[in-house]
Amino acid sequence: MRKVKLTDICHPKQWKTIAKEKFIKEGYPIYGANGIIGYSNIYNHEDRTILITCRGATCGRINVSQPFSYINGNAMCLDDLSSDVFLEYLELFLRNYDFNQIISGSAQPQITIGNLSKIVIPIPEYEKQVQIARIIKSVESIIEANEKLKLLLDQLVSSRFIEMFGDPLTNPNNFEIAEIREACRKIIGGGTPSKHHPEYYDGTIPWVTPKDMKSKKIMDSIDHISVDAVNNSSAKNVPRNSVLMVIRSGILKHTLPVAVNDVEVTINQDMKAFIPSEKILPLFLCNYFKMIEKDVLSGVRGVTADNIDFKEFQKRKIIIPPVKLQEEFSHFYELIDKSKLAIQQSIDQLETLKKKLMQEYFG
Repeated sequence: MRKVKLTDICHPKQWKTIAKEKFIKEGYPIYGANGIIGYSNIYNHEDRTILITCRGATCGRINVSQPFSYINGNAMCLDDLSSDVFLEYLELFLRNYDFNQIISGSAQPQITIGNLSKIVIPIPEYEKQVQIARIIKSVESIIEANEKLKLLLDQLVSSRFIEMFGDPLTNPNNFEIAEIREACRKIIGGGTPSKHHPEYYDGTIPWVTPKDMKSKKIMDSIDHISVDAVNNSSAKNVPRNSVLMVIRSGILKHTLPVAVNDVEVTINQDMKAFIPSEKILPLFLCNYFKMIEKDVLSGVRGVTADNIDFKEFQKRKIIIPPVKLQEEFSHFYELIDKSKLAIQQSIDQLETLKKKLMQEYFG
């Protein structure tokens, strides 16, 4: 197997950028730093081409353009790829490459053609490159299919919610309604123990922050605090089967993270915990919040940070269907959640396999 410099197998180039006022509604795709940003009536690349983001926070991100595309100056094009290099093989190598080794500039990270000359690539025989790329792409395809299946299951939950309860904003079934604060036994705010006491962060109590809110079920957290931390701060114990919500975070630009905690936790000041009354089941309340997500996010304010006006939010009206109906929905949700967990476990195993293969082939 030979090893070559990236600049020996292609000609990196930054092309002239098309001004936004020259974009058109339909035509040849224009690629910017992170993908398609518009369309043009001209193109500068007939064939699929590897692009490397060469400026800004996403410096080093890899994209592959469609045939007949215009690639502007915020992406480095790897033009004139050598005929003995399989494009997908090179793409996978670069996705696995640590570009921090060659990024220059402190205020504005950037990658130059000179930087790219430092990248050395192992090049096996062409047939071997094809084989490697197909093996890894096959694993990626299975991962992608599983991710899509998870999304379909989420859509199934939403459809079932509408089928059983109707539109939660219009209440076509004329269920009882109440303000959110009235439907809960208690709403708990969070807090951050003093950083001047590092021992506070050497405990076993889960301290949930927005970075933990990646699913609708919380079993643990990244950070943990001690009993003394709880006793000496505004952080409070949140009983299991509460509903947790992020109320301040940049993620509120597009997503309302909510979850039910399966264990007792504490939360930070960017979150709230809803302890439902006997009239509201946790899984119903959690999914109710997700069903009104779009409406809630339309009112998010962004002054110093994106946040929900919680004083007004807790006054929102919520439907209160019969508990038996909520139980039926909760049982359905738990069945779906078990299926999603099995799919996620499969994805995790495939991701581990992919990493192993990438390490084996690319080092």
